[in-house]
Amino acid sequence: MGGNKTMKHPIGSRPIGSQPIAVGIGCRLGCAAEAIESVVLLALGRVPGGAPLGLFTIADKRGDPGLAEAANRLGFPLILLPRDELREQAAAVETPSPASLGRFGVPSVAEAAALAGAGIGAVLLVTRIARDGVTCAIARPPEEPACTSGPGPEPRAMTG
Repeated sequence: MGGNKTMKHPIGSRPIGSQPIAVGIGCRLGCAAEAIESVVLLALGRVPGGAPLGLFTIADKRGDPGLAEAANRLGFPLILLPRDELREQAAAVETPSPASLGRFGVPSVAEAAALAGAGIGAVLLVTRIARDGVTCAIARPPEEPACTSGPGPEPRAMTG
């Protein structure tokens, strides 16, 4: 999974106020690292304050040199997910891809990988962007319930 030695945003360590996000990637075989990096940066520009947990993609991309190099350049871990995990995201995918469905049996590599990477109940922040043989999408984990240290405010009767 990439052998990254330096990460700009290590998992578990993010600036205060930043939002953890999962970056989903799909690409054609042999796609250049520059093309992948360019689309990822375009997508990240749409999520100010996002702290990437990693680049998530389908396990079929194992050994793809362009993906590995792009992840290394960006300083993010490359995380490979099995097809089943991507299929589980079908209901939340907003931009289905007939090509992904035909080739891998998943509704979208980029969106499904972002959703799976962000965890159960994830929400898409950036739907699939496609450029130069690369697709990218971004999802965030579900909102965590606010913690309270005591009883909340007294209930009030509705008037009207």
